[in-house]
Amino acid sequence: MIPLVYLAHMAEEIWGGEGYVAYTERMHGVHIDPQRLLLLDGLAIALLVVGVLLARRFGFQKWMLLILGTLALINGIRHTITTITTAAYNPGVVTGLAIFIPFGVLVLVRMKRVMRNAEYLAALSIGVGIQVGVTILALRGGKI
Repeated sequence: MIPLVYLAHMAEEIWGGEGYVAYTERMHGVHIDPQRLLLLDGLAIALLVVGVLLARRFGFQKWMLLILGTLALINGIRHTITTITTAAYNPGVVTGLAIFIPFGVLVLVRMKRVMRNAEYLAALSIGVGIQVGVTILALRGGKI
């Protein structure tokens, strides 16, 4: 289910409004090659699927769910804040508001109830760290 939600978000970023590539260039002066964006999104989907399978196989589903919930929540909030501060549509804001933010809040609240505090904070920190890395990568035009 989570990979399908990410695919919906990816589709909005590609085809929503002017698309994320044109939007990022116009708003931030950062050129992201469309093929590079598709490659990175494909890699993200692959890592997501592998991560979920590994989590099931080795029993760290709660960690993985909290990491993904954190990523979704931050991404949805980032799209929403950008839309508000620019007073313009930001590709990804619809799925961010409709799916990512509610999913993220639900997961963070639920996992807080069932995980030990240290585990919760560790998984949350990993999610934040990954999102920071993804944001930096995006602002560098997808270049490492």
